[in-house]
Amino acid sequence: MRSPLAQRFAGPLERARSFVNAGGSDLDALRLALWSGEGESAVLREALEKLQRPDGSFPALPERADAGPVLNTLAALHVLFDARVRRAESVERAVGFLTDRQAEDGSWCGAPADDLLATTALVAGALARSVYTRPDVLAAAGDWLARRYDRERPGWGALAGLCAFFSSVDHEAGDTALQWSGRALERGYRAGEFTSLETARVLLLCDAVGLPGAGIDPGELVQGVLGQQAEDGGWPGCAAAGGDRIEATLDAALALLRLPS
Repeated sequence: MRSPLAQRFAGPLERARSFVNAGGSDLDALRLALWSGEGESAVLREALEKLQRPDGSFPALPERADAGPVLNTLAALHVLFDARVRRAESVERAVGFLTDRQAEDGSWCGAPADDLLATTALVAGALARSVYTRPDVLAAAGDWLARRYDRERPGWGALAGLCAFFSSVDHEAGDTALQWSGRALERGYRAGEFTSLETARVLLLCDAVGLPGAGIDPGELVQGVLGQQAEDGGWPGCAAAGGDRIEATLDAALALLRLPS
């Protein structure tokens, strides 16, 4: 059954559907149907579980570039969490895989040329949303992030992960780190460094409509996201979607349907 927001944004969503169906995968179509209230999370979960490897990791999602096992698994977890799948064997196994790849210092490395702060923050932020993650894993990640988050100018990935992690985990540096990250996110948004879609995606990763330190109206973001839709129905690739237009379009549809406007 279509949600009221799906009916309100029927035009942009229908154009998005045409774009996704023309260039995306069957999994992408399932995601958009679910976001619009026309699909079932169990169907999407089962489709994802067919891709999962015996060790709990995931390959690159269909039609996506291979980013390595850590980031591929992170992407699959984000899809499951967006579908509100939190308690499932597939989630538990994916969390176990990522936990086993945590370094002794609490960080994660996703690739040889890795942005260590962004990867660690994003993985930690995802694990913070799972009931299957051990407290010691989160504590080690929190200590690592607390020592580094304000020492460099963070890009989108680092800020998204920091906001997701410190909005979910009770850590002694949490309030300060979250306020700092929220202010940095708003500064980047106001300066045009982050698009409306990238900023909205941070809120979605936090399961929130606002963040401490960030005075950003979600309705403003929704209008900005609407304004970014291209004539072909898709959205431009951005950092939040790894530069992929199909992924950006799915993120945009989720923002329209989940954020208050």
